[in-house]
Amino acid sequence: MYYFGTFKEFLETYYLASHFETPRHKPCSKAHSLSVICALATLTVQGKYPLMKLFAACFLFVALASSFANAQKIKVKKVKGNSAVIDSTVPLEEGMVYDLAVLPVSQEVDFKANGPKSRLNSLSIGGNFLTGRGDDFSQTEAEVSARYGWNFTTVEIGPMVELNFLDEGAGATTDFRFGGYFDYNLAANRDPKIIVYGLSASLSFGSRSFPSTQGGGSASIIDATGGGFMSWFINSGSTALRAEGFVDFRQVSTTARQTNITGLGGRGFIVIYF
Repeated sequence: MYYFGTFKEFLETYYLASHFETPRHKPCSKAHSLSVICALATLTVQGKYPLMKLFAACFLFVALASSFANAQKIKVKKVKGNSAVIDSTVPLEEGMVYDLAVLPVSQEVDFKANGPKSRLNSLSIGGNFLTGRGDDFSQTEAEVSARYGWNFTTVEIGPMVELNFLDEGAGATTDFRFGGYFDYNLAANRDPKIIVYGLSASLSFGSRSFPSTQGGGSASIIDATGGGFMSWFINSGSTALRAEGFVDFRQVSTTARQTNITGLGGRGFIVIYF
């Protein structure tokens, strides 16, 4: 059992304990400091003299305050994805796992400037290329397409609009369709992933207007596609190039007849996420 005869002995003992060095920690870490302070607390209550206890208690309070005031800090020097190069005020061991205080760190991080880029919504503009065959004919078409989407990481859905002009030499027919698309991402679509791929399907309804050279009139159209896609995010940013390949089934119905068209097609889009 230890007793301090004088306040000087107390100070000398605290100085030696708080400057104790280990082979791997110079000077001692916060854990060592707290251990020393706890030891001093035990010694304090064992002091012989009332005045000595008072001085020791005051000194112990100051030591505790300074210990927590000088909390360890880290400085992030470089970040790439989820990896970072840091400077630390305490010695760290390679391969060890350290817990960080979540609340203080999260309060100091500027997530708007440095955090993951938002991919909650998307706007796509592009075109379709389709080669189809009917009962007694074949045709090649090109379309303009626009989409708005909501991204749920593994699933993306949204409305789409498609416009088609087809000229086979006897005047141009005009198709206008409105519908929706569905993506199932086999690779989760979230920052910082730069390649996203998966399965895609779409369904749209609309009408076809015939030129006067073909007798005029209109027809209703149902168009369904299914296939796969791949998106590449340019420079790891929020803009992506998307390519699709699909099988197409289209039904064109007039008052006189119904025509089924099947074929293969491709789509290309510029997609902006925000």
